[in-house]
Amino acid sequence: MDEATEEVRAFALAFQELLPRFLPGATMAAKAQALGVSPSLLSHWLHGRRLPRPEVLLVLRRLVRSAQIDGTDRLGEDLARVERLLSMARCSPCADCASTCSCGGGRAERDRRNSGGGRPADGDRRNSVAADKPERGIPDSLAALPPAARTALLWNFGATLPEDECGSLVSELSRNRMNPEIEVLLRSAESAGRDTVKIALAALACDED
Repeated sequence: MDEATEEVRAFALAFQELLPRFLPGATMAAKAQALGVSPSLLSHWLHGRRLPRPEVLLVLRRLVRSAQIDGTDRLGEDLARVERLLSMARCSPCADCASTCSCGGGRAERDRRNSGGGRPADGDRRNSVAADKPERGIPDSLAALPPAARTALLWNFGATLPEDECGSLVSELSRNRMNPEIEVLLRSAESAGRDTVKIALAALACDED
């Protein structure tokens, strides 16, 4: 992290403080699995060697809310701070340039590694689209969980998400042919007093987009 920019160091330190409060007691591998990334990529983020895409923090926010973690309100504020720091880090110049990046090493579709040394050597990839391929969506993250944990998470989703977000999730699960997971989600939503007709209509609207 010594060669990272100030903005990247700020993000990495804030992310290091935040991560232990997500799935407390779980191993780093389990946390990476829940986020849909490899443990090595998660380690890169924690040490300021690479930056995640903003979608990763959206997945984290969704998982935190659905799990009904103690102190979720404060955790939400800290997540918002980490999101702001990530945005600043992704827009910052590379470590070799003072205010504007002229070396060509500052941005790669705004997914950047922020290390010193200008252009990366072979095998030393930036956090480009290729480097981000391990990142996965909610359906893949659910599929990677043990059955009991998957059911618990889906039940929490159904109990806490509003109808439109439930519908969006149903659409995602349907595209991945995860019918048993949809059934758990809908049962939970119905038990929580959600309108399953609205959920179905929201899912259909997502499918038409």
